[in-house]
Amino acid sequence: MLSTYLRGGAGRAAVALCEALAAYGVPVDLRTRQSRSGQKRLKAELAITSLLLNDWQDRYAFSPALFGEGSLQVGPKDVVHLHWGGQGLLDRRLYQRIVRSNPVVWTLHDAWPFTGGCHLPGDCSEIESGCAHCPMLRTPAHALGRAARSWKTAPPHIRYVAPSRWMKDQAIRAGIRPDRIAVIPNAVRAPTVLPTRQDVQSLRATMGIETTQSLVGFVASDIDDPNKRFTDARTAVDLLGADVALRTVGRTGRDERMDLGEIEDLQQLSRVVAAFDVLVVTSVIENLPNVIVEAMALGVPVVAYDVGGIGDAIRDRVTGRLVPAGNVTALSRVVQEVLNDPESASHLAESARDWVHSSCNPDAVARDHLTVYEEASASFEEASGFSHT
Repeated sequence: MLSTYLRGGAGRAAVALCEALAAYGVPVDLRTRQSRSGQKRLKAELAITSLLLNDWQDRYAFSPALFGEGSLQVGPKDVVHLHWGGQGLLDRRLYQRIVRSNPVVWTLHDAWPFTGGCHLPGDCSEIESGCAHCPMLRTPAHALGRAARSWKTAPPHIRYVAPSRWMKDQAIRAGIRPDRIAVIPNAVRAPTVLPTRQDVQSLRATMGIETTQSLVGFVASDIDDPNKRFTDARTAVDLLGADVALRTVGRTGRDERMDLGEIEDLQQLSRVVAAFDVLVVTSVIENLPNVIVEAMALGVPVVAYDVGGIGDAIRDRVTGRLVPAGNVTALSRVVQEVLNDPESASHLAESARDWVHSSCNPDAVARDHLTVYEEASASFEEASGFSHT
């Protein structure tokens, strides 16, 4: 199993799946990008990408797959499960070497596996024509297009996993056959015991939250990512006055009291999220963020923009609340409604936990992945003319 990072939503999903498969006795070798050499490759790729994009600030939203982990070796015929491979792990040379010698499953944490460039194309119609005229590039015909062509001319034995129905639809728009895509949410186990009120109050005190205040949380790998639209969340909470506090978890260039910084320890992250009265998600485009499902598993109501695959998990007024993207006034109003009605919030939380238990249970997710692995192996055997052992 390959993932550039073990942090972030895709990284946490890879770790959770490894643990679920291990419980079934399935041997899994999880590989990540080498830290020192990987950082050098990332810096070089970002420098080149900045020169080739119309807006250099989009350099983290576009991975041209110029440099990869060339020394990485995998056993012949082993199933290789790709997760998030951008920023110095997977390049087209490594990709082509793997698909020639191994059955491959690729989880669509974002659109990169079928664009070979941008991670979240939104409504861009170029994915339907091979990304040949990418609007993000100064010179669309540049060699950066080779990655997209490599991904799109993938052998037919490759299978894809989409964490949401929306992402499957995006892949189909890009030309991937529907029968090669399985919709499987990321594995998240709903805890049987939730933190006590005393534990929550103690943790909130360390965050500087007064006992009379409500607490709204915002979690993202990169708080400053324009796609996350943190300013919308901040404005919405500011409209609610001093009785409502906001705290963020994630990397940011700011240094303010509200910022708790990055939390890589998953147990500590869960404790912090469990202390929120509401989690707010204001991304303008998303697949199905892990943090939404993790908050739901902890019984924390979620208020989110109604974009991408978020609607797979959140049914408005049933398992959470949805707001039209960009409507900050509505966002503030709905957060206030949830905070002012504890009984309704409790019903949302209970229904959300039930959804997580039924849809994201690690045992079921592992079984579904094993089925996809078997399909990929059988297709690889048929194409290669030898048996997978």
